Amino acid sequence: ATVLDFAYALHTEIGDRFGGARINGVSRPARTRLRNGDIVEIIKNDHASIPTGWENFVVTGAAKTGIRRRVKALQAEEQRVVGERIVTSAFAARDLPYSHKAADTAREALGFESIEALFEAAGRLDITGKDVLDKVFPDIEVAEASGRALRYGERIPRRAISLAGVTPGGAIRLGNC
Repeated sequence: ATVLDFAYALHTEIGDRFGGARINGVSRPARTRLRNGDIVEIIKNDHASIPTGWENFVVTGAAKTGIRRRVKALQAEEQRVVGERIVTSAFAARDLPYSHKAADTAREALGFESIEALFEAAGRLDITGKDVLDKVFPDIEVAEASGRALRYGERIPRRAISLAGVTPGGAIRLGNC
């Protein structure tokens, strides 16, 4: 088994927060195979991300399951962040007021259990910002998803983003800048 298998064997949380390992006092990568008698020190990282490739070199079912679960959770979190940006950008692009109350109104009308579930669906591109706007402002005519063309000298709304060409269900990571 590998060091990562060992981390998941100790506890799922230790495997999820795996940041590195020392074997017999020497730093080693996660794919290093352990031998009998090795002294292993797991280094935890609270902000660790798990590369999907890790599933290919672990041996135990517990580690494979833990990695798959963690990857799905990280993707869902990314989709929630992107979905919230999609929804707020739809409001900003049309100069309409956005609030959590407005999102909650759309959530209820679209049948989602929570605002997070609404944002996650928007991040997966299951729903659009226009769908949310239609539920919050049913009397306002909203332009098609392609939006309107900007006139020369007109400023792009500060919080608007474009996601044209994104593969449905694909996770997107936007830079903090």
